[in-house]
Amino acid sequence: MYATTLRCVFCGTEYPLTHRGSCTRCAVPGEESALHETLAVQYDLAALKRQLDREELARRPVGLWRYRELLPVVDPAFRIELGAGGTRLAPLMRIAEAVEGLKLLMKVEGSNPTGSFKDRPIGVTASVALEQGARGLACLTSGNIGSAMAAVAAKAGIPALVLLLGAAGLADQGASVNVEKYVQISAYGARVLTPIGNLGHLYALADRIEADLGWCSRSIEMGLSGYLCVPLGTSFDCGKC
Repeated sequence: MYATTLRCVFCGTEYPLTHRGSCTRCAVPGEESALHETLAVQYDLAALKRQLDREELARRPVGLWRYRELLPVVDPAFRIELGAGGTRLAPLMRIAEAVEGLKLLMKVEGSNPTGSFKDRPIGVTASVALEQGARGLACLTSGNIGSAMAAVAAKAGIPALVLLLGAAGLADQGASVNVEKYVQISAYGARVLTPIGNLGHLYALADRIEADLGWCSRSIEMGLSGYLCVPLGTSFDCGKC
């Protein structure tokens, strides 16, 4: 693994890879939100460049873990392989730029296992959580993250709790939850709760779940590196990587 530290993209503060949660300088307690998930994984890119090339990547199966050196999981035994990534590129033919002669391609992320690109970061997040000793997974979500997390938890054989919100910004206003997502998440075996309350209180509840039960609920930052596989896969498929 070539990951070295976590660094806040706003203030530059660095944290060890074992840090969970948001940047303690940028996130005010009680006012946390997805906007505070600002920690990005840093890498020893010079060492990575010396050890990896296109030919090696080409020999590997397509998917999320093709780019495993950029995903912060040390022990391969903890990688949860759900089949995420490796999505196809589809040509876009009916918009102005294509008509003008430019070749436009789109990644079809709906073909990921649970139907969204969230399978990528959550697959990494869950793998890191297991490696760090988490006994279960929990999250706040309005849909796609919950589906992805429930699926990887089912694959790994660990319990999952999803706090399903109508919409992240309307958690205290009683907005209706997405019924299709409720059904999908439940089908994977996760326990689903539909809380109404201030987001700050719900984040505090997530912290309690993590502290009291030994579950992972706030380490999505480690999973953000899963998004790197989208441009990498696109570049690789286009022969630019």
